[in-house]
Amino acid sequence: QMKNSGGSNGIMGGRSMQSEEGAAPHAAQTGPRPTAVNGGNGGDPADAKTASQDKQVSPGKRRAADEARFRMVERIIAARLAGDPTLKGLKDQIRFVRTHDGMRIDMVERADFSMFGMGNSVFSPEALAMVHTVARAVDGTPNRLTVRGHTDSHAYAGGSANNWTLSSARADATRRAFSASGIDETRFRRIEGVADTDPFNPDDRADPRNRRISVTLLFSNA
Repeated sequence: QMKNSGGSNGIMGGRSMQSEEGAAPHAAQTGPRPTAVNGGNGGDPADAKTASQDKQVSPGKRRAADEARFRMVERIIAARLAGDPTLKGLKDQIRFVRTHDGMRIDMVERADFSMFGMGNSVFSPEALAMVHTVARAVDGTPNRLTVRGHTDSHAYAGGSANNWTLSSARADATRRAFSASGIDETRFRRIEGVADTDPFNPDDRADPRNRRISVTLLFSNA
């Protein structure tokens, strides 16, 4: 499944403005959802007051605050990749895409860089360092998250396993890596694998860039 080929674009130059692709059939795993703050039910009154104040902020101001946080995350990731000699060569493997749900961060493979071992969900050391870099930048925001795993079209030779189970396992491995970097589990909205149904390059289903992990920072009202 991990046949190598293809190339990539730049971390900032590769950024694009587009709507998120249509939903594809998938095997979803749903993470724990935050419990609503309720000052009258054992919650912290100060937290309840903050939640009440947040509801009073206009949608326009919430969206502007989200966009400012998204730009901050982009800058932090770009700076950390550029400043780390061990990660500098991976700067082209991260793309930022605005969607109707928020900002999607794509971590993509290339012909000479695989994030995982062949047919498994174990990160390579370089890929794990890249994922931790993204997670630490995201940790500075309050936005909830979704994680989606993707494969290319190569058949998975693993008995009863297939690209659905592989992409789901890789999405969950990313969740665990984010948690190890300090991301609270309650921030995850959805963890899912979509196999090869949502390719990065629809014209070449075997393109290595189709093998990727997508992490979306959701808008505050999502």
